[in-house]
Amino acid sequence: MKIQYIIKYQILYTVFVTLFCFFSFVAFSSGLQKIDSLKTVLKITPDSEKAAIFNALSEEILYDSEEYSFEFADSALKYAKKFNLKTEELSALTNLGEASYFSSNLNKAKDFYQKALSLSIELNDSSFIAINYSNLGYAFLELENYQDALNNFSKALEYERLLKSDIGVASTINNIGSTYEYLGRYKNALDHYLEALKMYEN
Repeated sequence: MKIQYIIKYQILYTVFVTLFCFFSFVAFSSGLQKIDSLKTVLKITPDSEKAAIFNALSEEILYDSEEYSFEFADSALKYAKKFNLKTEELSALTNLGEASYFSSNLNKAKDFYQKALSLSIELNDSSFIAINYSNLGYAFLELENYQDALNNFSKALEYERLLKSDIGVASTINNIGSTYEYLGRYKNALDHYLEALKMYEN
């Protein structure tokens, strides 16, 4: 009986691993195809429109290569500034922050996020304001600067509520809970975790 159980477990495990590898390969191949398509479009795109393509490339390749993601975002920033494309400049600064964050260059990420936040405030872009306050919260959390993390997550929450984004609100409340936990304020942490959980369940 025990041997049958082990064999059954091994079969299930093999099937799971095979399916996981298959779907990972499909997703990876799909990502590569999209990147190739964007690169092809880039060749025939006027310089005044290249910032958007470089930003798309940066976002698409982020989880596969932070280095290339940074290079694409840097190119996007140069074209955005050259043609005074403020929205693309904002995306590029945010993408530079993300690439720096995922390569564990946290201080550099923080600097880009702060620049992106300043520009998003200038443009009155509530969505990017919320995003970059949250991004700063994550950066400060990793830097173990928990009070600054809490301040930024709290500001992000204000804008997520203005945007009426239930997912954004719940996620940010959860982040505030995590920060309180790091600060050793466990009652506050639990209250926020439960509030976030209630929103997720609804």
